[in-house]
Amino acid sequence: MHIILVRLRGSGYNLGASNMPIRPSPLHRWILRFSLCLALVMVLAGLAEAQLQVASLGTDDAHIFFVYGRNLISGHGLVYNPGGERVEGFTSFLWMILVAGAVALSSQPEPLLLAVCIALTAASLSAMLMVVDHSSWISWRGVFALAWCAAWPGFIAWSTVTLMDNALWLSMLTISTLACLHSRSSLPLCLVIPPLLLSRPEAALWVPGLLAVIALRGRALSDLPKGIRAVAAPLAIYLLTLGGLALFRMLYFGYPLPNTYYAKVSPDLAYNLAQGARYLIAFLYANPQTLLGVVPALAALPIAVMWRRAQARSLGEQPDPGSVSRYLALSAMALLGLLIPVSSGGDHFSEFRFYQPVYPLLLTPLFGLVEVIPWRPRREVSGAVFMLGSVLLALAPSSTWFNQGYLGGFRHEMRIADEGERTGLALNGLFETGPPSIGVVRSGGIAWTYRGQVIDLLGLNNTAMGHSPGERRGIKNHAAFNSEVFFHLRPTLLLPTAETTTSFCAGYPESYAWNNSVLKGLLEDAQFLSEYRLMAISDKGSQVIAYVRSSALARILAPYVRARPFACP
Repeated sequence: MHIILVRLRGSGYNLGASNMPIRPSPLHRWILRFSLCLALVMVLAGLAEAQLQVASLGTDDAHIFFVYGRNLISGHGLVYNPGGERVEGFTSFLWMILVAGAVALSSQPEPLLLAVCIALTAASLSAMLMVVDHSSWISWRGVFALAWCAAWPGFIAWSTVTLMDNALWLSMLTISTLACLHSRSSLPLCLVIPPLLLSRPEAALWVPGLLAVIALRGRALSDLPKGIRAVAAPLAIYLLTLGGLALFRMLYFGYPLPNTYYAKVSPDLAYNLAQGARYLIAFLYANPQTLLGVVPALAALPIAVMWRRAQARSLGEQPDPGSVSRYLALSAMALLGLLIPVSSGGDHFSEFRFYQPVYPLLLTPLFGLVEVIPWRPRREVSGAVFMLGSVLLALAPSSTWFNQGYLGGFRHEMRIADEGERTGLALNGLFETGPPSIGVVRSGGIAWTYRGQVIDLLGLNNTAMGHSPGERRGIKNHAAFNSEVFFHLRPTLLLPTAETTTSFCAGYPESYAWNNSVLKGLLEDAQFLSEYRLMAISDKGSQVIAYVRSSALARILAPYVRARPFACP
């Protein structure tokens, strides 16, 4: 009778019957990895949901995807308001399609989308393990990499419970990295490029980076012509897909880029780079553990030069050229992932949303460096070091995962969406027929429930505001407001914050100051004060606080609806 032994070594789990070692097949290894990652992500996503303590999942921006998905499957097209203009107010074409599918299956798509996010995140971590443990299904390297990702609640929260496109972009980055590193043909990369370009606008920069890495790896292996030939087909697919996407946008929306780009990104390149540099520095300062990967990435080029010189002089033991090119490739992709958000000026969300999808890849240069160290006992020593690191990382989350205040930024974003949904329902109750147009600053949750026209004052879902002149300076992604466009659109109600009386006066001075800043002084503008009044609109069951256009007040009120001037006590 054979006894199955499972031994954890520095190189991974080796399965054997008696003295006959058996290695799992590649498919078997992938199933094992995916199952492990899926279990880990499910547990951590459940912990994040419990810590957030919110009524429903999904940020306010996630609800913007819900709105477009619903309008698409309802036959209205890619519009923010049914019957309104075509506008690309979402940041991921492919994620919007997936959301539309979830909305088609259920009027409450959150559970389905959470399952998709968890599966994509688990698949991404599995792909990362294939980069880290390319010869075994799991090792202390893999355990360390998983512990490194799990120790940061921000990574798990952004990839799962926010229901944003982060999980999709994360999976595209890791899978494309794997295709770039491990494939002996260009077919896998050719297949992944179209969905990659549909996942995020940043893919337009990421794909050329991948192709440059492939070509330079050929140079590192003294076969540059082969490297150039390897990128010919992917480059053609990239150009055709990018050109086709731009042509579709021009024909359907009238603009070559998403409307979110025009609304968010300043035309001043120097300003964007300065803001993006601050974003990068703040990320590294808040997450010093990333230096474990960033420092080896920065050291890759000088180390490779030193190795080449030592090789020319035949000094000491030399690393395998393939390992060196792999180390250089991982370093280049990690640095590219760090620099792409810098080009657009970063982001305003908590926990550095733009860096979450690249976070697992930031550690990979460390593993590449270990492979090129010309030291025979490195496998055993590195296994012990990574084992110790995994233990330390397992202890670290006590100050983050179990800190009620740590996920406060996420909780705020979720509650914005929840408050918007409830305000939209309240407005539906107040205006059962002929709902008035409303101008909003937070445009996701309220548009998901409100039946009337919603005007996005920040321009993400409104081309007139999104393309209005201006430097886009100020609060990041909140700087597109233009008062001339506002008075041209003239919404009947203005809800700078989607709040009812129960929360309106709590922290009112801070809320007023923030909204007035985003609206560039509109709330103190003489023309605005002459045309709009802050009022409480109510019936027997609902009440909403809003700035109401005085000339439309009598027309919008039903006999059972009451409006009175409102002021906080």
